Amino acid sequence: MISQVLGAVVRHKVLIEGRSERSVALELGVSRNTVRKYRELSEPRRVVLAPRRRMVLERVAPRMEELLEDWSRRTTRKQRITGSRLHSQLVSEGLEVGITSALGEADV
Repeated sequence: MISQVLGAVVRHKVLIEGRSERSVALELGVSRNTVRKYRELSEPRRVVLAPRRRMVLERVAPRMEELLEDWSRRTTRKQRITGSRLHSQLVSEGLEVGITSALGEADV
């Protein structure tokens, strides 16, 4: 397999400099088929993944927002609820949530 850098070099020599596929293949020591393949690729392929659903967070987010809102009215900004306290409150209410889900939302 050809490296990504070499693929960029091939595309530059053929598409920008206007050199023939054959001369580029001879210079770089790769097959003309390889040069053709990378010439046809205008940009390197990138796989774009759709964001995963955060099912647990979707289930407990409304209650977390209520707790954060409640604590914001009761205390000053420096005394707001911590992520650990938020997690223990959610667990005591019977919600199954991991510590990292609670910590990530407490900073909001």
